[in-house]
Amino acid sequence: MKSLNLLVIAFLAITSCFAVDKNNFKSCDQSGFCKRLRPFKPEISQYVANLTTTSIFGNMLFLDVNTVDRESEKKTVLFRYVLKISSLVDNTFRVEMEESNPLYPRYVTQLALEDTPIGDEGLKKISSKDGKLVVANHNGLQVVITADPLKIEFLDKNGEVAVVLNENSQLLVEPLVAKHAKLNENGEEIPVEDGTWGENFKSHHDSKPRGNEAISLDIGFPDADNVYGIPEHTDKLALTTTTSGEPYRLFNLDVFEYELDSRMSIYGSVPVLYAHGTKRTVGVFWHNSAETWVDVVNIADGTVVSSLVNLVTGGNKRRVDTRFMSEAGMVDVFVMMGDTPSDVFRQYTTLTGVAPLPPIHIILIYRGGHIIRNSPHVGWIV
Repeated sequence: MKSLNLLVIAFLAITSCFAVDKNNFKSCDQSGFCKRLRPFKPEISQYVANLTTTSIFGNMLFLDVNTVDRESEKKTVLFRYVLKISSLVDNTFRVEMEESNPLYPRYVTQLALEDTPIGDEGLKKISSKDGKLVVANHNGLQVVITADPLKIEFLDKNGEVAVVLNENSQLLVEPLVAKHAKLNENGEEIPVEDGTWGENFKSHHDSKPRGNEAISLDIGFPDADNVYGIPEHTDKLALTTTTSGEPYRLFNLDVFEYELDSRMSIYGSVPVLYAHGTKRTVGVFWHNSAETWVDVVNIADGTVVSSLVNLVTGGNKRRVDTRFMSEAGMVDVFVMMGDTPSDVFRQYTTLTGVAPLPPIHIILIYRGGHIIRNSPHVGWIV
């Protein structure tokens, strides 16, 4: 028995020596924008659409969106934005939103798309009443825009909500601000320590000359059993609820001796997510190349949040809610309406192209550069 205990202790000591050191990689609390945005859960969204400004040009819809001060009686306008919804070929929609007159131009992701997305035959206005605007693409798939608070619903071919944006009021575009240095009595600049203009992690300093410019958007999938995607992680194929731990992190890292069943980022990051259920399969592509964290809440997981949802709705609902939080960039998301898995995969690869496979001989060269130790080892592999 004593020998067995010593063997177990030795095994644990050896494995711990080769395990990843998590202290070298950021957690959400150590990532400034994730720490700021994750607790952001207002009862009602500040974002309000002005439906009277709606204009449709071919396959593109434009309208003004404002943030309002909910605590003031006059609902004072705080910031102004432009919302653009495009209808693309193969039952895909694109939603973009940025400031009307930005202090700085927000970064637009480059190279992720294979080409400029092709528009379909056009958007058609169906109705505009009771604070809701309804438009449809040439196949009859409808988009319902609720003005106050802003909510965007994408309906499937049966007229049921398949994807919904900002239903949980977690849309946020951090306002861009100019830096005004504060001086002490000697005329020297007082350093700001709140992370607005720079952050530190261990020995690394990240300067932010434009201040905070993070974005957040919640995306819900009614009737979905599970969501998949947002590689690369070692977690389960079906993404798990994150309320009791870290969100999924999207940030390219070279992590040696990574852990299994973990949401920490590793070698790649692809912000595409698929939602599957008995009724349909849909997907979203978060077109953003900045560091991103993704929260997932699956109602079927039986968490406190899901229990509250079922209590309010009066039954066991199938639904998955997600939330994307990125350090910078603009709100830019593609909604792929499926409605089968093969349809969604085709719609995604139409946007980005298919992943090229490396030649077989390259695989051995790559393995040799990292793992092969000697000639006998080569023979064993061959």
